Amino acid sequence: MKYALSFYIIAILLIPCTVAAHGESASFEATLSSGVLMDIGYSSAPVSGESTIFDFSVLDAGGEEIAFDHIWVRLGRGSAAYFATGIAKADIGKTVLTYRFPQEGAYEMDVRFEKGGRTVAEHTFTFEAEKAETSKSSVPLGMLLSVLAAFFAGGAITYFSLRSR
Repeated sequence: MKYALSFYIIAILLIPCTVAAHGESASFEATLSSGVLMDIGYSSAPVSGESTIFDFSVLDAGGEEIAFDHIWVRLGRGSAAYFATGIAKADIGKTVLTYRFPQEGAYEMDVRFEKGGRTVAEHTFTFEAEKAETSKSSVPLGMLLSVLAAFFAGGAITYFSLRSR
């Protein structure tokens, strides 16, 4: 019983660490001529030297998800490709990509959803990666506080469970 309680307390404290890319409701969206909506969510505004988590979805005109097998993604500037890959659709949850931008400035993200060898939807998104602030921590404060709280909660539970023996 006491181990189950410890597990639940730690799990609750670590929930803030699992925020998906749409956690801040930020996204790139494009409505194609066919009425298809491509929605690329991101965890935080792209900043040079910092990781950004992107999640990918494609919806029909009625708002229902369109089935796809994989996504092809290319990140770059003009003809220079910094990153290109295929991403298989996740079996559980959203299909995601984490990318750390090497420098600030304008970027293009080419995204193509495919199913059975045919293109379902395709679009090029243009956006800016901001310049990194030198004083910004690389560890999110919420994550750090959650880990510290879980550590102290685990210590307190262990202390009181050993004391009661």
